[in-house]
Amino acid sequence: MRLPFRFIILLCGCALAVSLCAAAAISLAQSGSQPASAWIDAVRTLAVRIASFVPQTGTLYLDFKNISSVDAAQAAAVRLELIAELNRRGVHLSPDSAANAQVEATLSESASEYLLVARVHRVEGDQVAIAAGPSRNSGAGGPSGDTPTLARKTVWEQRRPILDFANLPSDSAGATPLLLIVQPEALTVYAKPGAQWVTAENTPLRHPSPWPRDLRAWIDLNNRKVELPGLECAGDLAKPAAMQCAAANSNGKFPRELEQLPLAAPAANGRESGDGLLLDLNCGGGRVALVTGSGDWTEPDSIQTLELKDDVLVASGDPLPFAGPVLSLWPSADLKSARVVARNLRTGMYEASIVSVTCGN
Repeated sequence: MRLPFRFIILLCGCALAVSLCAAAAISLAQSGSQPASAWIDAVRTLAVRIASFVPQTGTLYLDFKNISSVDAAQAAAVRLELIAELNRRGVHLSPDSAANAQVEATLSESASEYLLVARVHRVEGDQVAIAAGPSRNSGAGGPSGDTPTLARKTVWEQRRPILDFANLPSDSAGATPLLLIVQPEALTVYAKPGAQWVTAENTPLRHPSPWPRDLRAWIDLNNRKVELPGLECAGDLAKPAAMQCAAANSNGKFPRELEQLPLAAPAANGRESGDGLLLDLNCGGGRVALVTGSGDWTEPDSIQTLELKDDVLVASGDPLPFAGPVLSLWPSADLKSARVVARNLRTGMYEASIVSVTCGN
């Protein structure tokens, strides 16, 4: 698994203990009040099927997951309704995963509607039940406001590892695009005076100690610095040969100055994720964040948009797939887009891309 290296925040959306939810559900049932959300028909259908799979004398451990675009608060409400309906049908819930039966209940979605899926694990074998929820166009729990959409533009690709990259202001004449590529052993600037990129400058990186196995780099565009573990180079990014490189404190977080990178999100709305960052962009529902998947460096990856609503990250929009692992995710200087480095497992190439976000219904 990749290890997150930015700040980690604890998100507590719907991760309630089964015993607490069950107690609340029993209290709701005893009070005589009936749940009446848009999900209740699907919840009752699923509860009936689950109850038919479980012996009345046994106990059931419920594992509820949300892999849909429904927000955390609505998913938690659906989970509570399901627990209440199971209790009404005499199903005894247990917080112990070693109960007589285990059920994986998943809140999912198709192109047109939300779905509730239950897989009951028993010694005799697994049984599956599916119940159709409300339409995705009904507004029941779906994302509000303008949905963020991701777009990717590949800037550079090569076989040698890329640690970070940045488009730089044009040369003094204002006519030639420049591109800085940070590699494990060199800083390279490419220029494009015509139709083709050419090497403008290539400067070796001399580091005082061996690089760590999980080597990272960060181009700090606002402060004109390149940071690597134990090494910092400052100066004109377009002229790396003239930059001043010196040993830096390699202890603690990396990079060492992260005030403008407010968060990382190892988990959000029931999803496992890897690195993340918060952009200075709001699509109507909340400030937009980007997170990568949680796979290791041998698997395809994706970037998912989330929106920060009431201090909870909620998935919104469709994920942007990559043909290999995302190795770095850094914000642009204005925090409106992201610089992404990924390794394409099909071609073996390292790909540098700009991922941008647009807001639209």
